[in-house]
Amino acid sequence: MSSSPLVSVLMAVHNEDAFLEASIASILKQTFGDYEFIIVDDASSNERTRNILAKLKDDRVRLIRNDVNRGLAVSLNRGLGLACGKYIARMDADDVSLSVRLETQVEFLDRNPDVGIVGSAFQLIDADGRKGKFRFLPFTDTGVRWLGLLCNPFVHSTVMLRKQVLLSCDLKYDEACPLSQDYELWMRLLVHTRGVNIQRPLLMYRIHGGSIGSNRRAEQLAYHFVTTCRTIKEFLPHFNVSDETLKALQDIMAQGVSWRDQSERRRTELAMSYLEMLECFLQDYSQSQGITEARCLGIRTVLNVFVLPAPYFKDWMVVLRRILEIDPHLPFTIFRIVFNSGARHLRALLS
Repeated sequence: MSSSPLVSVLMAVHNEDAFLEASIASILKQTFGDYEFIIVDDASSNERTRNILAKLKDDRVRLIRNDVNRGLAVSLNRGLGLACGKYIARMDADDVSLSVRLETQVEFLDRNPDVGIVGSAFQLIDADGRKGKFRFLPFTDTGVRWLGLLCNPFVHSTVMLRKQVLLSCDLKYDEACPLSQDYELWMRLLVHTRGVNIQRPLLMYRIHGGSIGSNRRAEQLAYHFVTTCRTIKEFLPHFNVSDETLKALQDIMAQGVSWRDQSERRRTELAMSYLEMLECFLQDYSQSQGITEARCLGIRTVLNVFVLPAPYFKDWMVVLRRILEIDPHLPFTIFRIVFNSGARHLRALLS
């Protein structure tokens, strides 16, 4: 490793042991070698966790230990403060990075100096390592901003950041935000720089019962909603919506709450509010590259969430007419959505 590595990989650990070895190994086996691996042990009391970390002998690993449990945001900020790399890559203790992840993201950031944050597509795996579906997030900055209004547009452990953007804008994780701190930071970061997702899966994202998303979902979404409200005001100031409606939309988009749980009247109200938000976004960002992706993302969501699950509700045609007003070329848009989705999945299977 050089005296000043190009990349700092940052992981925080607290009593995680079930998947820790596999996660660490996936970083140590990267095809790209010019990196340091900062692991912040947040005062783990789990003996197995401590033993796994103690056995690490790789010179690229910098093991830091907190004297007391400080939480994820504080631990990550400590790691950021120690990072020497030009780029900072995040890694979680239960996910698995593909061997070409760092190489692919470094090459991308080197070619795109205006991008300050890059994530990637990913594949789901379960606790036993069984592979599931591929997931693709927006590949343009405009698409990222559209998705970020209600949802996290990046998966935390796929992200690589340009350190200079953090330093010049005095940005770090909000230590008053114990959950959803990544979404909160990304949306502040996007005020100052551009963000995209590489459409190649570079991570296997593990779904298991011990994750925060499984055990503390309601609390996580409460912090998420605070960021959503701020983001709407900053990124879409002309869109007026009540907190109640915004919370209902977030619950449907980010939490997966069924639209069918709402009355027919409420279904129509939410569908029309979402379409109003989409139209406002398309107007405000009409000159931005990636506006087509944002439109396709919005229309696909409307179709999948509001139309296809219950196509015969009373105001179905009202919603459809509103969609056609926003996108008169709806049949072509649907074809584009289906074609692009199939092409991405085929490339993922072949990569």
